[in-house]
Amino acid sequence: MRCYEHRDLEAVGVCQSCGRGVCENCQVMKRGQILCQECAERIRTGGAWFTFRFHIPPFEQIWEELGEAVRVSFGTICPECGRAVQPDFVACPYCGATLRKRCPNCERRVRANWRYCPHCGASL
Repeated sequence: MRCYEHRDLEAVGVCQSCGRGVCENCQVMKRGQILCQECAERIRTGGAWFTFRFHIPPFEQIWEELGEAVRVSFGTICPECGRAVQPDFVACPYCGATLRKRCPNCERRVRANWRYCPHCGASL
């Protein structure tokens, strides 16, 4: 890693406030922590000790990374088109596939992709 100010010099540490690499000439020790000169000046003049930098990925990326098991807990996945629908829907509003049907034995509602009725154990 190179110093943020002197690109030709190797960094000897990382500023504990902003995360930039600092060389021996740029590092300032405060309270046992390595700081760059800008952060040390900000603290000296009464500024915040630490700054936080983070990146929040787009919602679509987070949704994909959660995986299907978590997505199902937020709703039902249509077995035909794979889109999320509300858990109480009987048919998919996107493709019209049947999401819930009735058990032939006990007449209670079951999901279309279930093989056995959870209420009476009958084969679907």
